[in-house]
Amino acid sequence: KITSILIAIILLTACEGILNTSGVEITIIDATNPIQVNVPEDSSVAEAIVTAGLKLNPLDKIDPSLTAPLSTQTTITITRVTEEFVVEEVVLPFDHQTVKNESLQEGQTVLIQSGINGRKQSIYRVVYENGVQVSRSFVSSETLITAQPEIIMVGVQSPYSVMSIQGMIVYISSGNAW
Repeated sequence: KITSILIAIILLTACEGILNTSGVEITIIDATNPIQVNVPEDSSVAEAIVTAGLKLNPLDKIDPSLTAPLSTQTTITITRVTEEFVVEEVVLPFDHQTVKNESLQEGQTVLIQSGINGRKQSIYRVVYENGVQVSRSFVSSETLITAQPEIIMVGVQSPYSVMSIQGMIVYISSGNAW
């Protein structure tokens, strides 16, 4: 009889530790999905996230911090952060240049060089929080093809016309008069 009483006392004492263990009810909001999890008192936020079976990415934001102790009912917010690099190409239009030439008749044009459009590549870093774009920042740019200008030669020579001059024309050079 004493033995059975001792065994009952031992069993009740062993069960007392399990019965007195109190847990903390934690709500984890992962992006916009709420998850309820029960963790032992004085667990950290990181332990609660592991208990919920969630994995964090390097850029994710957690509030409160991963090392914060959980002693009361707490809401943990996980903001999922992703980034991507966007490459944009822009066409650089060519310039128009006009060169005057006295050996061409007035109004006559000659194409010296055809214009070629250039291309410029710009890279941007785009950051999303819970799938919503929150920032877009310039990273770099590079000219892939340099634009070449269009060059057109335009004649400026006007046809000669006879002009009458009254009087005498004198040319003086090195002491000689002509």
